Amino acid sequence: MPLINQDLGGGYRLIVQLHSHELNTTAAYCLPSNVRQNKEPSHYNIKLYENGDEVFNLHGGAYRDGGNICLFMFETATEIPYCYKNCYDSDPDMGEISTFVENAIENLEEAARDFEANNTGAAAVAAGAVVAAIAYVGPSTIATALAAAWAVPFVPPPP
Repeated sequence: MPLINQDLGGGYRLIVQLHSHELNTTAAYCLPSNVRQNKEPSHYNIKLYENGDEVFNLHGGAYRDGGNICLFMFETATEIPYCYKNCYDSDPDMGEISTFVENAIENLEEAARDFEANNTGAAAVAAGAVVAAIAYVGPSTIATALAAAWAVPFVPPPP
């Protein structure tokens, strides 16, 4: 069940889910291999749909690296090579998380523009859809929704 299932207007819908699965994928290239190979890392899926079609699927979460906590996002619905992380020396507050997400979405838009300019065919069209979606919805709208989801404590179902 989604934490967020929000109609954003213009045919766009944002869905945020919390779940776990192995991240051992080339899409998560900016994460250390021990994090990618973890069998049960809890993370968020941030999916944006346009008229029922998936535009992007960001995976976002956090992991510990020594004394730091690192936030990450990577995309798996398109061929856009995109992985983004930032590490903090203490647990980030909601403002820092929101800023991280907004920066990540802006960087995804830039990566999609570059990919669209340098590729052709269906992959370029998909990248163009990411650019159009982010331009319409706005990085701050997505950041606000995800920060709200991050603030919801995950409570497992009773045994």
